[in-house]
Amino acid sequence: MIKGNRIYFGYGTIGVGSLLGQEYIQLSEIESPQMIGEKIDNKIKHNKVINISATKQEFNQLLDQLDKIVQHKNGTIEFKGYILNFTKYNKSSIDVLKEHIIDAQGICFMALAC
Repeated sequence: MIKGNRIYFGYGTIGVGSLLGQEYIQLSEIESPQMIGEKIDNKIKHNKVINISATKQEFNQLLDQLDKIVQHKNGTIEFKGYILNFTKYNKSSIDVLKEHIIDAQGICFMALAC
């Protein structure tokens, strides 16, 4: 859920999106809790959408902070004026967020068979 500048993860109520290499992530509240890590369609509360732009360095710092949350299984992070709240710890929520942060940075590796 999103309340003001606080974004609560671990409840299945936040949708995370990104576009490869666009240096932003989109966090949106969804209408009802969903299975964490599953695709959501047309369930976004359009009045509760946050776009967060950052440089690669800032996103890398956020990734480091997320790793600390995983170590402690709890915590909050202040990032770009928002409080990312992980007090209801769910590693899958962090994994989804990290995946989209990496996508936003345009970090891509493709292995092709030859």
